[in-house]
Amino acid sequence: MISPHIYRPDHVRDLQQHYGELLGAGKTGLEVKLHLERIALRMYQGILKKKETILKEINNYHKAYLGMPIATLRDLQLGKEVAFTAIAHEYGFAS
Repeated sequence: MISPHIYRPDHVRDLQQHYGELLGAGKTGLEVKLHLERIALRMYQGILKKKETILKEINNYHKAYLGMPIATLRDLQLGKEVAFTAIAHEYGFAS
């Protein structure tokens, strides 16, 4: 449980709520590939819902969308491959 006395920016709080148990799943024994696939699929759920916090992640980690305004991203039909690529880049992998 996170202490209520520690400041968390809204964006960080929103990401923690969206990904939930997946952010603390490092001790589950899952292979890294499977764990990242689950995170990418959760990201894709956020893409389908046009969640701003997820679109911010995409414009931070997917090279085709770096710095793209959230309003523009919202208008695009982003597929699963966008989520998989963004998560790969966020975690330091090329793809």
